[in-house]
Amino acid sequence: MLDTSIDPRGSLESRALSILLANDPWLIGFLMTPNREGLNGSPDELVQLSKAFSRGQQVLVQVALDYWTGERQSSITDVLCCLDSVRFEGFLRSLEFLRFTK
Repeated sequence: MLDTSIDPRGSLESRALSILLANDPWLIGFLMTPNREGLNGSPDELVQLSKAFSRGQQVLVQVALDYWTGERQSSITDVLCCLDSVRFEGFLRSLEFLRFTK
């Protein structure tokens, strides 16, 4: 079941990441500094380090980086093929959040 609790503090992007990664909170720790105000490295470094993760986790990392940086590196094909139903639901909820809060 998707954990949909959102930390109301922080940037729009940080809150979207909380939704996207609700079932993988350790990925938030991997990506973000402890205060969630910045990344733990460059996007390229984080993508490289994530190559040790499952393909679904790699996709979540890339989507999260896209949210944070505003770049569009994620593939919808990867999202559709690699995320299980719970994480796909988190992806859709995070898009919905971003769509209706901007």
